[in-house]
Amino acid sequence: MYTKIIMGCLFLGVLVLLVAGCNKNESSTNPATVDPIAAAQQRVNQANQILVLKLGLLVSSQGSDTSAYDMSAANELYREALAFNPANMDAHFGVGTTDLVTLGADPDLHALFGQSSSLLQGLFSGPQIPTFPKGSPTARAGGNTILSVKDNASLLAAKFDKSIRSFLTDPVSNSPATWYNNFKKPTSDHPFSYYQAIIETKLLPVLTDAILHFTAVTLDQNYAFYITPSMVGGEIPDSIRIDLTEIYVLLAVARGLDSEASFLVAYNVDYDNATADAVMSAWQVDSPFLAFRTGGAQRMKDSKTNLMGMMTSIQSGIQFLLNETTHPGIALITYSQQDVPTLDAVVSELDSVKSVFTQTRTIYANESNVNVNLSINVGSFFDNAIGNFKAMIPQYTPGTPVLSDGRYGGVLVFTATSFSTWTFPDPTFNGLLPGMTDSQFKQTFGISASDWKQQVDVGL
Repeated sequence: MYTKIIMGCLFLGVLVLLVAGCNKNESSTNPATVDPIAAAQQRVNQANQILVLKLGLLVSSQGSDTSAYDMSAANELYREALAFNPANMDAHFGVGTTDLVTLGADPDLHALFGQSSSLLQGLFSGPQIPTFPKGSPTARAGGNTILSVKDNASLLAAKFDKSIRSFLTDPVSNSPATWYNNFKKPTSDHPFSYYQAIIETKLLPVLTDAILHFTAVTLDQNYAFYITPSMVGGEIPDSIRIDLTEIYVLLAVARGLDSEASFLVAYNVDYDNATADAVMSAWQVDSPFLAFRTGGAQRMKDSKTNLMGMMTSIQSGIQFLLNETTHPGIALITYSQQDVPTLDAVVSELDSVKSVFTQTRTIYANESNVNVNLSINVGSFFDNAIGNFKAMIPQYTPGTPVLSDGRYGGVLVFTATSFSTWTFPDPTFNGLLPGMTDSQFKQTFGISASDWKQQVDVGL
């Protein structure tokens, strides 16, 4: 049942934008002569009307019309509303929501992530909505069918069921490390830094802004947005209430994406193995390869912060749902008493996951027939991130690259001439393995004198 919370929220991302804005347009008013609260609401109403027209295209094209993602006009009006009245929660909610949807309008981002297996694909590709039969209670805008709230809400939820369940129950499969391994960039000769620049300049600022505005909404525990029957042409029997249950999960989605994106731009991974000189240059200890990009240390901290924030937001959404009192209107996300143990278990499980990033854990290992207790502080990997992974390798100089299949493989020649003098500069790896010594590291990971060579091929 707990997955319905997340699925319902992603449905909300389309539903709210679709139906929230059927108020009549009002003329612009001079901000110097009007009540700022009224002026703010005027712009919110104008923004909502724009969203209705755009979403008609978005839904009818099943997410393929990227121009329909362009909510910039509505976003600007919401921001104008906040300039008049920073306490307008509808404007905060509107900015955060249009921030996320407008990401799909950028062709670079759409091309970059359109084929990705990550959660971001769901954001950009949109729900696959079937053709509605004649006579179904649908609204129309400019000849384009708009999603029927009454008949088709479950279709949107079902669309995201598999990916969201995976994101919650198997965080490792959606981890930043998996992104590095499975990232599918468009066919291009661009280095990875080209795509990192897109993420850094076009994606992360928007996610940061959305997080800011969704967080502002959550500070008002009484906030709720009501979708009335008149807003959707009488297609619903009663008003729909959108409260912090849904908003917490939208915040979780934004934070999860920010965590992954921050990790992706932390390190320079460009590697040219077409020439021997390029490979030699890359493996110089002080080269940019496998080292921080500008701001990389902070990006790693941001990655952890937003990963933790994602989990906390999910917990907050569940707790808000469980503690919710009776109120007017139809609740978008509901639960029954038989679901309470499952929801409580999710909150507890996320506490366990968070503890992995805040505590030193000891695991039992058996390597080379030697029993060891291995201490790991995952939080240090982010909070005290390694600035240059090459500096963690025992002292070496790059050797002459080896040509194979038209590409050159790197070669490292260690300064040490024997296994006993071959030592790791920091066997704790910046605190990831607290208290680890060189001999313990070799023993734990099965590195023995019989396997040691002064020169090794590192491929790539």
